[in-house]
Amino acid sequence: MYRKLQFKIVLILVSFIVCIMTVVGMILIGNIFSYYNNDFVKEQSAVFTEEFIDELENSLEYDDYPERLKNTLWAYSAHLGIDTHRNYFILDADGNYLAGSVEKEDSKITKTNNLVRAISGVSSHDQKLGDPYTDWAQVLTSKILLAE
Repeated sequence: MYRKLQFKIVLILVSFIVCIMTVVGMILIGNIFSYYNNDFVKEQSAVFTEEFIDELENSLEYDDYPERLKNTLWAYSAHLGIDTHRNYFILDADGNYLAGSVEKEDSKITKTNNLVRAISGVSSHDQKLGDPYTDWAQVLTSKILLAE
């Protein structure tokens, strides 16, 4: 049975098709990631302008700044793409939950590379193929000056 020429030709063609489909599949996955990643970055960049960041940083001067930030971000939720599949979180400098689009109990905040960089004080928007999340970490600093 395994010595027939027909079986060998079929086996070669099947293995060739599997190899080609693997390569095409990898190219398609890369292109799909690039498309959605570029779309996400374009949406976030359109909202997180210098003026918008200044508006958010001005909210830090109030005692109820988490609620003010939440309200401001909620007003821009359509532009940010916030829905049941995309959330935002407001964290303090140590990465503790202050507010967000979902309650603290429902939030599953994963320490991504962008979040770790933001906790260290650097805004980060890097996206890599294979990362479980596409995220955007923006650092806000208060402009309150202390004179002694």
